[in-house]
Amino acid sequence: MQRAVLTWSLFASLLVVGLVLIGISVPTLLSKVPPNGMYGFRTAHTMSDPKIWYAANVVASRYTIACGAIMLLLATGLPFVSRIRSLSNRQIAYVGLVFEIVPPVLLVMALLLYDRTL
Repeated sequence: MQRAVLTWSLFASLLVVGLVLIGISVPTLLSKVPPNGMYGFRTAHTMSDPKIWYAANVVASRYTIACGAIMLLLATGLPFVSRIRSLSNRQIAYVGLVFEIVPPVLLVMALLLYDRTL
């Protein structure tokens, strides 16, 4: 695969995932989503009381928006990483996958830790 195609594919993927994370967080950030079993920060704690639901979802939305913003920043940095001549296409793909995987994993870890404080 050509380096440019690989880079732009990874860039587009990071961009889309970052924008989706931000987009799905806006309704919960604005407290527009009532307690439900499908959408929002659903744990035993948050489902137990609507006040906790709305407060926790605002915090979770902020974390998720931050994760999406980080992914957008990483997307903008990926073309610069790919210009490093010593990196092979495989190494660029690995960097892109790390950029794609690490922020959501850290988001889940942060939310799990936050849930323990509720």
